Amino acid sequence: MLPGMDLLPVTAPREQLLAALAEHVYGEAPPAPPITAERTATGTLKHGTWECWCVRVCPGAEPLSVLLCLPRGGPAPCYVGLNFRGNHSLSRADVPVPSGFGANGPAAAHDRARASADWCIDAITRRGWALCTAFYGELEPDRAEGPSLSRTWRGQGLQSGSITAWAWLLSRLADLLVADPRIDRRRLVAVGHSRLGKTALLATARDQRFAMAVANGSGCGGAGAFRDTTPGAETLAQILKFTHWFHPRLGPDPLAVPVDMQHLLACIAPRPVLLTNAEDDDWADQPGQLRTLHAAAPAWRALGREAAPPASLPELGAGPAGRILRYAWRVGPHIMCPADWASVFATTQAELRV
Repeated sequence: MLPGMDLLPVTAPREQLLAALAEHVYGEAPPAPPITAERTATGTLKHGTWECWCVRVCPGAEPLSVLLCLPRGGPAPCYVGLNFRGNHSLSRADVPVPSGFGANGPAAAHDRARASADWCIDAITRRGWALCTAFYGELEPDRAEGPSLSRTWRGQGLQSGSITAWAWLLSRLADLLVADPRIDRRRLVAVGHSRLGKTALLATARDQRFAMAVANGSGCGGAGAFRDTTPGAETLAQILKFTHWFHPRLGPDPLAVPVDMQHLLACIAPRPVLLTNAEDDDWADQPGQLRTLHAAAPAWRALGREAAPPASLPELGAGPAGRILRYAWRVGPHIMCPADWASVFATTQAELRV
């Protein structure tokens, strides 16, 4: 059991939990003005087509580059996730290089197709799914200094971290998708790796249009709890070197925070969650994430869904285990790779029937 009797119960009203997470961990998100979108380029894929869109998420802001990959036929369910190196890094197609600054620096032309093996676009579209993605550093640079949309929000009195900005962007992508008749709006699945896994969980917690969340190696501040950290995993004090990710109020003492990551997961109930991890990624706290799933499960049961995370870490490489609250891990390092996508495909087939 996770320690700390001063924590809010995971069965507290969802809006109360979301408010506490905003106040103490992630910060507030601004209202969502109507987006405007213009398709700027198209091309063919092995099992479908790709499109580039320029999307304005708020008045006066520079447009963002969005890549939409569509299967043949439809309407198609859609994976929605942000990427680390730019939309062009996902495919060998002539996708434009976006602007922005991420963990690896500015988006660069030499990264074209660099992440194509990890994103599995052909496997996604072959299964009849769409993929919608944007470069996370174009909306919000992954560094503490420099102009960004979330710092504009703070200038308006909102205390917001970068994870909130990236989660807000996922919801703006959902705005684009639910207006597109080629997309099955009932089956949008938020997907992310590492800091963008944290983002996928927060976006799904806040936006009920996402039917499911997938977080790969999300670690501390994602599915890894602040108070129940496995020795050798990243702690709250250590992750706060990324001060721009979180609310300025968040400090290094987990006992001073009245919510933890089981509350973040609880806000997703009654929808499915899949956590995927890698054997060599101890920093992400693989066993601790399973404990967080168990701590969050009463929120599903309170809503009449018999969520059942696996009782213990499943067999390495065996795929997702559990029901509604699922967990999978495989050999290898801290990346998202085809083996993780295989667990995603299996879970969406089982939980969303596609």
